[in-house]
Amino acid sequence: MATALGWAVIGFGLLTLFQRAGATRPVNVGALFLGLALAHDLVLAPLVTALAVALGPRLPRRARGVVLGGLSVSGVLVLVSLPVLLGDQPGDNPSLLPRDYPVGLLVSLALTWVVAGAAAIDAVRRGRR
Repeated sequence: MATALGWAVIGFGLLTLFQRAGATRPVNVGALFLGLALAHDLVLAPLVTALAVALGPRLPRRARGVVLGGLSVSGVLVLVSLPVLLGDQPGDNPSLLPRDYPVGLLVSLALTWVVAGAAAIDAVRRGRR
């Protein structure tokens, strides 16, 4: 059921993308999608894997998954933020990008590590009992 719903949402998104091609620029969306997939596979995944191999043995066993999960979430947050952070700023329409996105990324990363840190501390404490 969830798979069918997911495919329906994807289909609706693609239909809307192509029906409103003048506003949505399907070629740019495709390039962005492909670029993010390549960035994930060629940069993010190897970097997270290398950090996991380097940090994993140095972390307490019970906290390892939480810390590596926080690292993965951080990488995805940065990757998803890149188009907005590196893209052209709208000169004549400031409402297209109405927020301070670098600050938003930093807040998201900080929250990720506060939660990951608390969960790691909790996991280590539970292991000592």
